[in-house]
Amino acid sequence: MKRIQVKILDRAIKNVSMRLETTAGNCGTFAIALNRVLGGKGIYLGVFEHYKMASHIALRFGGHLWDGEGLTNMRGIRDYGRSDDHPDSDIEVEEIAEKDIYRITDWLEGPDVFVPLLKKEIAAVSKKLLGTKKR
Repeated sequence: MKRIQVKILDRAIKNVSMRLETTAGNCGTFAIALNRVLGGKGIYLGVFEHYKMASHIALRFGGHLWDGEGLTNMRGIRDYGRSDDHPDSDIEVEEIAEKDIYRITDWLEGPDVFVPLLKKEIAAVSKKLLGTKKR
């Protein structure tokens, strides 16, 4: 897979998130889709509060953290995972396996919904920012 610039990937994710819900239950399956588009080399991070269910899922790839809203950081995913009911609770961030994401999240859309849209948006943003043609 050809390397994608951070700016292009961030804008493409933001565009997808304006069309489909990429958080609120879909963060895990979106992370799976993003990892597939990026060649499957990312590491999934689960954010856990009090429950066995993850409150948020992000993807570490290329030295950056990504979620359904785009480029983020560790503080961003920790804050996203913290519930309003327990603002002072301890948040744990752990590496998790892809197979576990389906079990620990309340997903609505599967990764196959996001993959084609992500590819399309990456191509469109690349063309706009770099003047490249879709291959």
